[in-house]
Amino acid sequence: MKRMFRLMLGALIVGKIVLGSVCLYNVTVGPLTSTRVAVASDFPQTGGKKAAASVPRSRVDKGPAAGGVEAGESTAVPAKWNGRQGITAEEKRLAEKKAELLALQDDLSRKIKTLTRLRDDIRSGIGEKRRLKLQKMKLLIKVYSSMKPQKAATLVEKLDTRLAIELFSQMKGDAVGKILSYVNVEKAARISEGLAGKK
Repeated sequence: MKRMFRLMLGALIVGKIVLGSVCLYNVTVGPLTSTRVAVASDFPQTGGKKAAASVPRSRVDKGPAAGGVEAGESTAVPAKWNGRQGITAEEKRLAEKKAELLALQDDLSRKIKTLTRLRDDIRSGIGEKRRLKLQKMKLLIKVYSSMKPQKAATLVEKLDTRLAIELFSQMKGDAVGKILSYVNVEKAARISEGLAGKK
């Protein structure tokens, strides 16, 4: 069932892409390559003979089957593509689109720079925070290592278990053993379990 649903979804997506491509082709390329031929009604009528006079007589005689045109038809280019005026209008439209795209690109570049700066600030802030934490931890290790084991054990019992585990994990083993021997049995067991998990 899931496979059939995926196949149907894939077919719908492919169909949508093809249909969009055809529509886009007709919108953008269609007017340039249109094979529509101007008819007499496209031109102001000053007399029926003048409209037909723009087509050489030999082509009119051949008829459409022989590659000619029927009487009353013209091979003139539509007015919007006729001459320099049509090209200038198209160039102006393309220049406006280019200006819009450049403005969007500049805006996007500014936003990317801002986000990059924020990311760098956050990273440096996190790095600074870690550095300060390590510095404080080194100071605590020095303090607890220089204290008598009984006094250190009294303080350790009042510490948060996670902090005690972090502290002991960075101290020398013999100093930890001396202090833990004076710590409450339950707390010492929790700290020991935590230290075992750290290693």
